[in-house]
Amino acid sequence: MTKKNALWLFVIILLFGRIIFFMSGQPIVRADALLYLQAAQSMLRTGELAHPTFQAKTLSILVAPVMALFGPPDSYGIISAEAGGNTARAAGLFQLIQLCADAAMLLVLFHVFRRSARTSSLVSAGMIALLFLQPVTAGWVNWVFPDTLTMATFVIGLCFFTAATRAGRRWPLALAGLGGLLMGVSGMLRIDMLALIAVLMVIAFVLLWIGRFPRLGRLALVTCLGLASPVAAVMAAEMHAHGDPRYIIVNSSDNPSLSMPHYHQWTRSWIYTQDEFATFVLGEGHDASWSGYDVKAFPARAFASDVDRQIADIALKRWKALGYDANVDAAFAQVSNDLAHARPMQKWVLAPAIRVLTLWPNRDGGAAIKSVLHTRDRMPGVAIVVLGCKLVILLIAGIGGVLGLRSLRRSLFAHRRLVLTDFRLLLVLCGLAVIGRTLELVVLNLFVGGSSMETRYLLPVWPCVIAIALYGYVRVVEIIRDRA
Repeated sequence: MTKKNALWLFVIILLFGRIIFFMSGQPIVRADALLYLQAAQSMLRTGELAHPTFQAKTLSILVAPVMALFGPPDSYGIISAEAGGNTARAAGLFQLIQLCADAAMLLVLFHVFRRSARTSSLVSAGMIALLFLQPVTAGWVNWVFPDTLTMATFVIGLCFFTAATRAGRRWPLALAGLGGLLMGVSGMLRIDMLALIAVLMVIAFVLLWIGRFPRLGRLALVTCLGLASPVAAVMAAEMHAHGDPRYIIVNSSDNPSLSMPHYHQWTRSWIYTQDEFATFVLGEGHDASWSGYDVKAFPARAFASDVDRQIADIALKRWKALGYDANVDAAFAQVSNDLAHARPMQKWVLAPAIRVLTLWPNRDGGAAIKSVLHTRDRMPGVAIVVLGCKLVILLIAGIGGVLGLRSLRRSLFAHRRLVLTDFRLLLVLCGLAVIGRTLELVVLNLFVGGSSMETRYLLPVWPCVIAIALYGYVRVVEIIRDRA
């Protein structure tokens, strides 16, 4: 057996071990997972897409055939939290599908970096450790959520698209079309990814145009057709089923910005931490024991003055006694407006930026490991492992980003024109994806619903961070080896 074949055999063994490890954890059917499973059940009953709401149910298009394998829709009964029977079996198979998608993405990244880096045992070992032993990209595989598949389709699509720009590449248009199609699926699963993907593609086409890439028009056309196809197909299905092409209805009743608009507007002005998010947004008013009914539970930065604290106190007591009504909402409108005028920097810059930036090294995202180890939701050991992996990856990615800028600058001076294709284009788009997704979530945190503090929203671009980290690791090893 050759050294190369032995390396790939080792990688395959690691991937199988990774899949078996995470499959030993039970699938979790709670929260939004119930909505996707219920929508898939409705699709099997009616043969049409579920009625659109504020939250897209496009993941149900992929969940429905999985559920159909285990029986007709009525065999699932009423789908509820932690349901057993066919629901658990379908969730378990979907968990395996997500793990396979994660594995495919890691294999594609490994292939890209093995081809671009000079071969050495140390480089290969480091790449394998960074890719296949990190728990971050598998953090949500046991949830019936769209984020893992969004991540895999986006990153693999990006790799295929950039591979199509490689000089001498066979079938470049097929690769570009497939890359666009996969990124279109990613945008279909999470509509907020569509804007990021569109911006990345515009930047990529501009960079290729500056570099005088041949046949750019055909490449751009094929990529855009592939990108638009999944979204167009869903819109056509919605039009056929409901007479309306939209698969998201912004003013639907499940939009949190409409149900308690000024309370959510107020929380977006001062929530910093994930614990505050869990208490005051996820836990809002669910039962009489909610700690948020006591004004003392809120931090000082939530109020512009003692008068506003008293107004909020009265509103919270009314909310507990009578429910959230127009009077309660009006009180929070005043408190929110006063806070925005008193501390505009906190509302418009600090609060949304801190909420998003703290998600990068956050302890959350280890749900799959916790399920495997049968631990409590916030077991310190698991949190430390996940946090440590994230910090290491972020550190190496920072080094890679610095080295990448230096390499790009030298290239610009050497070639007298911008030449960004294939692997180098992938690195640039990965860096822009990380920055773009962060800025996108900051904007969403300013205007949409309650403050968003779930690490899974950053999951689609975590492999981009890992890609930059791989480049940083390879470059550091090469520099040390050359100097030695």
